[in-house]
Amino acid sequence: MLPGMCSAVLDYYDNERLLFKKGTIDLTNCIEVHVHPQSEFCQHVFSLRTKHRGCDRTYYLVSDTESDMTHWVECLRAVLFLDGGCKAEMYSHSVVAFLSACAFAH
Repeated sequence: MLPGMCSAVLDYYDNERLLFKKGTIDLTNCIEVHVHPQSEFCQHVFSLRTKHRGCDRTYYLVSDTESDMTHWVECLRAVLFLDGGCKAEMYSHSVVAFLSACAFAH
């Protein structure tokens, strides 16, 4: 597994009660988490760039505040070890808990 490539997924739901899952973003081959401070459509936009079947795939996400966006970006980069080698195998059970804690920390 290459640095920055961790085995993880990010599920998203229709609301904060987490009753109905709308989809899953496969972060296994996530290679970049990027902030878009000047989006023409929304504020507080960040993206996840992944490789899917040899092609780049980018998911755009929006948070309510700049602080939330910064927190999400920091958490995702930490969980996915994008700044260094990937050790996700050691943390596979805590990835979802960590991301959930990041999502609802505010």
